[in-house]
Formats: sequence, C-alpha cells, structure tokens
Amino acid sequence: MLASYPLQRDDAAMEYHHRMIRTAYQHASADIIAICLAQIDQQNREMHSLNCLHLVEACWDSQLEDALLGKVCDTTLGHSRK
Repeated sequence: MLASYPLQRDDAAMEYHHRMIRTAYQHASADIIAICLAQIDQQNREMHSLNCLHLVEACWDSQLEDALLGKVCDTTLGHSRK
C-alpha cells in the first residue's frame, strides 16, 4: 500500500514517505517490489508512461535493481514513439 499511495510532492511529505517505505521494505521487500512492478504495468496500460520509481527510491538495492532491470526487458510493455 505504501508503494502505491498517492503523495503530495512537497519535501516534508516525500521525506516521511521515504522513511515509511524504507522501514516497510526491510520487512517485506518482495511485496514492495511486486507492487512496484504491478504499478509499472498499470501505468504502462493506462498512461503509456512511468511515474512511480520515485516512490521506492529510498529502497534501492540489488534486489530492486534486478527486478527493475528484468522489467525493462519485458516485451509486453508498450513503447512510446515520439
């Protein structure tokens, strides 16, 4: 839930979110990663863009990195042509 909660974009709200998500990630990294990957799929379907990585940047580690690199190779993702 924390990984997909809509946020205000002010510094205080983002810092609070980063502290909460970092704590949650320590206890449930697989769940946070799964939610992040699901958000990528949803945003790809609905908006053809990506606007969620900033929500998990406080969790960045090799496990998250590997999951995101795997998602980059996902052939089901749409590609924007501009």
